Amino acid sequence: MIGVNRDKFFRRTAGYTLFDHNRNEEILEELKIEPVNQKLRRYKPNWLRFIARMNNNRMPKVMLNYRPAGRRRFGSPLKRLLDEAETGLSGRNW
Repeated sequence: MIGVNRDKFFRRTAGYTLFDHNRNEEILEELKIEPVNQKLRRYKPNWLRFIARMNNNRMPKVMLNYRPAGRRRFGSPLKRLLDEAETGLSGRNW
C-alpha cells in the first residue's frame, strides 16, 4: 500500500497520469530518485563495517552475532543479514 501511494505521488510530481503509461522506473530516473532497495544495498557494507568496529558489549553487535537456542519453526530458515552479506560481499573485507 505504501509503495502504491509513493508511486502515485511521484507520478503526480513528474506531471504524469496513469493514462500516460509511463513505467515507475522511468519516472524515478527522470526525478533522479534512487530506489530504496538500491540505497539499502549500497549502505549495508558500511553498516557492517561500523558494527564490526563496535565494542563486543554493544547491543547491535550482540544481536548480529546472536544464535538462538532451541528448535526452529518448520519450513526453510529465514535469511539473516550475515547470510546476505556473505553472498553479496564475497571477496571483500568488511
